[in-house]
Amino acid sequence: MAFKRLKNKLKKLQSRFFHHYSKPQNSFEALPFLLDVYQVINNQQPDLDTVQKLGKQLERGLSFREVLNSLISQRSQLPQPEAAVVDLFTTIAAQAYYPWPVPSFIDQPQLNLNQFNQLWEALPRAEFIIGQADYLQVHKTRFWELLNAVKFVVGDCPARLLEFGNSEVSALYPQLIPTITLDLSDRVVADDYIGFTEAKCRQKFKIDQYFSIDLEHIGKAEKLPNPAGYDCVVFTEVLEHLCADPQQIIEFLLSLLKPSGQLILSTPNYFRSENLLQISQGKNPQPYHPGFAGNWDGHYHYREYSAIELDSLIKSAGGTVAWGYYSSCWDGDESRSRSLRGNLVVCVRLNP
Repeated sequence: MAFKRLKNKLKKLQSRFFHHYSKPQNSFEALPFLLDVYQVINNQQPDLDTVQKLGKQLERGLSFREVLNSLISQRSQLPQPEAAVVDLFTTIAAQAYYPWPVPSFIDQPQLNLNQFNQLWEALPRAEFIIGQADYLQVHKTRFWELLNAVKFVVGDCPARLLEFGNSEVSALYPQLIPTITLDLSDRVVADDYIGFTEAKCRQKFKIDQYFSIDLEHIGKAEKLPNPAGYDCVVFTEVLEHLCADPQQIIEFLLSLLKPSGQLILSTPNYFRSENLLQISQGKNPQPYHPGFAGNWDGHYHYREYSAIELDSLIKSAGGTVAWGYYSSCWDGDESRSRSLRGNLVVCVRLNP
């Protein structure tokens, strides 16, 4: 099972790292890509020792492909935890488990999978923002789950949806759920930013409003969404990237909901098995801020959460989890116990 998961991950990496970046011009160009490969293969960000080791290999004159092959070989030879260690992982993770009601769309999808796959394949890859091709391949299952969750929340009624954090998949909302009006929000960036800007989003997606908001400094935003204006707010894979009080952020998100509205939030499960394996080896799975390549896109997890503390934060912010589940959307290993899976997904309602 572990080898099969690794093989699938390598297939997802192939188009980006062997087609687009097979011949980096120098070690400065090659290192960021190798670190991305390391993160996808190992489900964690590289520590300082790994960064230095890869950099030294490149300095010695090893080619990009030779270092990459070394990474793959090392990952394939990693020892698997013994049964007793796995039992310990389960015991530890069970302490952080929260028994949310599981939504019905997990077993009974709201959308047509064939239609989703057709629209997914029709996304104009030649026009993708840098890094999105690889990101989407790793996160395809997560987006399938997310789109079903949105459909589950809004049903067939006209609804206003606000999504924080944009991706190429934002284009699929109006195609799969034509009853929604879509607004987008992302961090404040310069006009010449190579990622998602308001102009780029309006060019790519069918949206109504766009909001540039630094969620770490909400009070400084020039324009905010209308309070109590949305039937659904999507806030997925963002919370872990913010260096701010998570309770205040959730309070802000809940303030944007209509009384009947719902917030869909997802974030990595800190007590997933990959993290516990690192802990069992005497390593800290929560890395420090990476400085390599300038970390130009801020792709870094400041803080990950357990299920029980996420539920507590939501309650402190004035919300209640209507449903939630533990997802294996990144690794595809649904055989592991729920508390050890990689992602936490919840739907939050305002308290009466």
